Amino acid sequence: MLDLSQNNFTGKFPFKAISNLTSLQYLDLSLNSLTGSLPNALFNLTALYKVILSNNKFTGDIPSAIDNLSSLQVLQLNNNTFSGSITKSLGNLLVLETLALEGNNFSGSIPNSVCSLVTSRSLTEITSDCLKTVGCECCTQCY
Repeated sequence: MLDLSQNNFTGKFPFKAISNLTSLQYLDLSLNSLTGSLPNALFNLTALYKVILSNNKFTGDIPSAIDNLSSLQVLQLNNNTFSGSITKSLGNLLVLETLALEGNNFSGSIPNSVCSLVTSRSLTEITSDCLKTVGCECCTQCY
């Protein structure tokens, strides 16, 4: 478990420094002012089941390599400045239960592959900016 939330950290988080923590299961960097995009080093931590990166200033898109995190149950990316399309690779996270995407600059729609997780009842909570910029037929809460 690595909980570095609410520490007023700024700048880029050194994801490469934790890339050897292969048994890390829980990562919480929320409520800081971290910047930059999500590097591939994060997606080598395949034991992660909970990733909370909310309320920072992360940018860029969600890389398709996110599906390397096959044990991921909770992914909170809300309230950052992520942009672009939401990757359909999220639909490969078959045990994902919670997905929070609101408060970003995403465009397009939540992919059908992600909505199929709602249909299969594994994904029980999905939040997005579906009242503003993101189309979502399967969101449980829209902002």
